[in-house]
Amino acid sequence: MSAKTETAEQTAGTSTDQPEQRKWALITGASSGIGAAFARQLASRGYFLILNGRRAEKLTPLKAELERLYSGRHELVLGDLREEPVIQELITLGNRHEIDLLINNAGYGAGVDFLQDDAAAQLGMLQVHCTAVVQLCRGLIPGMQQRGRGEVINVSSVAGEQSLPKSVMYGASKSFLTRFTEALALELRPSGVRMQALLPGFTHTDFHDKLPEWEREKRNRGIVRWQSASQVAEYSLNMLKKRPGKIIAIPGFFNRLIAKIPVLLPKKLYYAMAVRITR
Repeated sequence: MSAKTETAEQTAGTSTDQPEQRKWALITGASSGIGAAFARQLASRGYFLILNGRRAEKLTPLKAELERLYSGRHELVLGDLREEPVIQELITLGNRHEIDLLINNAGYGAGVDFLQDDAAAQLGMLQVHCTAVVQLCRGLIPGMQQRGRGEVINVSSVAGEQSLPKSVMYGASKSFLTRFTEALALELRPSGVRMQALLPGFTHTDFHDKLPEWEREKRNRGIVRWQSASQVAEYSLNMLKKRPGKIIAIPGFFNRLIAKIPVLLPKKLYYAMAVRITR
């Protein structure tokens, strides 16, 4: 799939008369879940949006919804981040609009053993979770530095803090994303560009809907509390505003707890637990 861009001027009722001083945000993986929740909350806060996703049947209605509910100007880049033209189109648009906020949210999981999974899908996961994020940061952060402002949210996962069977590539790629964000944030501190690694955990999105083994687990139990995508996005944006120096943001007490389990437990006990819960 090649990159396909749809601008606000190509749809009815567009807002070419909107004030250009309003902020721009670029969101990957905006078709549903946390990405769509970010889009709705940012549009309600007055942002113009560049929305990326693979599914036109979801992204196009989302754009129409945002334009109906909020006064705004939004553009779509339909395409897969595993394809270089899509990434370059996003960089070009992001720099043209001098974006204030980049949200790297696109991602997917598999939920199968490493050797049983398709090799192309595994390499594609590295491309989406790691390579595309690096390319977008390299392509868009220099402009933020020149303007002396900008924010980047890289959506990682608490799974990146753990080593779990059936999540080999997902966990490893998310671990890279968290460490990459953390280190880059330290380098960028003098520049005025702020970065956040958002580590969601148990969240109601179609990510888990695509993994059948999670169906019976999608409920609150004991201290386990599932969150909505809207709650996760709101937490992230509020933390970025209220605690701009906090790099790693983990919404929910239970999610913060499970992120610490591999460090707190003896390795032998942790490994036994990890194998048991993923059978």
